[in-house]
Amino acid sequence: MLFRIDMERFLTHMVDHFTRDDILSMEYAIVSAGIKTAGRADGMSKINDLHPSNAKSGIIDTYNQYQDKAILRKMYFEYLKEVEKLIYLTFVSPVLNHKNICIICYERENYYIDVLVDYIEEKFALEIIDLNKLFIDGRVGRLYIDRDVIHNKAVDIRRTAAKESVKIKESSRDGRLELMGMMKRKDKIKILEKRGIQINKSDHENLDQLLMEEWVEDNE
Repeated sequence: MLFRIDMERFLTHMVDHFTRDDILSMEYAIVSAGIKTAGRADGMSKINDLHPSNAKSGIIDTYNQYQDKAILRKMYFEYLKEVEKLIYLTFVSPVLNHKNICIICYERENYYIDVLVDYIEEKFALEIIDLNKLFIDGRVGRLYIDRDVIHNKAVDIRRTAAKESVKIKESSRDGRLELMGMMKRKDKIKILEKRGIQINKSDHENLDQLLMEEWVEDNE
């Protein structure tokens, strides 16, 4: 499930109403200019590239000048289109894999998180449980997550992300070794043949050794 809460309500409400196991089982995505992180903490990551201040179009300055949420929404939506893969990898993919993710910001930053969660819902059909609303009103509306719909909406982005992940792994020796461990026989043969090595049936038992010599350990 995907949740959101601001830091103030996290400290005053969530720690009292959620069990310790519930809190520790979540992964936290900090989308905030104000919240600082000291080093790396398990289950917590600061997603700076989703913050509107990182957009070159001056979203925050424009909003501060005009205080117009319609302009903010339009500009921030345009920026979020540029980082859809990051949104998918940070929120959508973990939820599809049955992880609980919680977006964290300061209360004064809720205005742009409102836009971020609207974008996630519109693009990926992934509803967000608003814990701020839960602690204010005592309830949230009906929630239904259709994993098939979310999965289908993310197909193109998922494929692009997967291809880029493979390219990154192919660029290092350890990455190529990891890929080799996941490959089927036909994939191993395809790589070797691309490198000009003719594979016969008698070579099938030695495919891993050939890949190690001709691909994994190749520094070129």
